[in-house]
Amino acid sequence: MFDIIFLILFSLLIISISGYIFALLAERDNLHNHSISIKSNTVTQSFLDGLDLKTFKLGKNNMIIGDEVKITTYDSLKIRGTILGAKRVTNQIFLLTSKDEVVELNVQTIKRLVITSKYGRFF
Repeated sequence: MFDIIFLILFSLLIISISGYIFALLAERDNLHNHSISIKSNTVTQSFLDGLDLKTFKLGKNNMIIGDEVKITTYDSLKIRGTILGAKRVTNQIFLLTSKDEVVELNVQTIKRLVITSKYGRFF
């Protein structure tokens, strides 16, 4: 009886580890192809194609689309979200919040920016 339970638990462990490895390989492939998957109803591919910059530097932070950030503005507004991109002409960055809203911020209104999670970093 103990052998059967041990065999089932061991096979479930192997299946979960292999699933994690396949997910890592798929994310790595997407990162090399410069494509990300954002689960949102408001963000479309045409919206993402309209943004100029996918990789940019803001202050001393290098950011790419998919990075999770926490921003404090000079109006004491705190926003947490995922970077969607930036427009160079209007000097704006676009964020996707947890409420599935797209927020556009002018760079001059940002007081403090903290990157909480980099896209593509697994460990």
